[in-house]
Formats: sequence, structure tokens, C-alpha cells
Amino acid sequence: VEWCKSRARTLRWKEEVILLVEEIHRMREFSLSKGKWWEGRKVAELIEGLNAYAQQQASFERERAESIHSRWRLLADHAEKVLDRIPD
Repeated sequence: VEWCKSRARTLRWKEEVILLVEEIHRMREFSLSKGKWWEGRKVAELIEGLNAYAQQQASFERERAESIHSRWRLLADHAEKVLDRIPD
């Protein structure tokens, strides 16, 4: 019975770690796509100030994506190594 409980806890924990790694990946990808979206907002018809704002927002999202990657990379790498050691 204890083994079954322990196994169930391990599987739940493993699922949480998998979700954490996926969420880190999705945060970065969202910021990158949002940056591209802002890049696409710049059009010739817009006044200079709006183009500058769109460029600023695109830059912010790219920097945010890089920040997410640098802050969470070690945790995500470690989590993936741990997951590799846990049997299915």
C-alpha cells in the first residue's frame, strides 16, 4: 500500500515538473511572438510616435523573452534532467 501511495505521489510530482518546464517554454515563446506582433504593428501610415511606441514594445517583449530564458533556464534544465531519471 505504501509503495502504491509513493508511486502515485511520484507520478503527480513528475507531472507538475513537466507542466513547469512547459510553462517556462510557453512564457518565452509568447514574449517572442508578442514582440513579432508589435513589429508588425509598424506601418507607414502611422505617425512617427506610434511607430516608435510599437518598436519600443517589440523591444520590450524580446528583452522579456530573453530575461525569462536566462532566469528560468537553469531550473528548466535541472527539471528535465530529473525527469529523465524518473521511470515512466
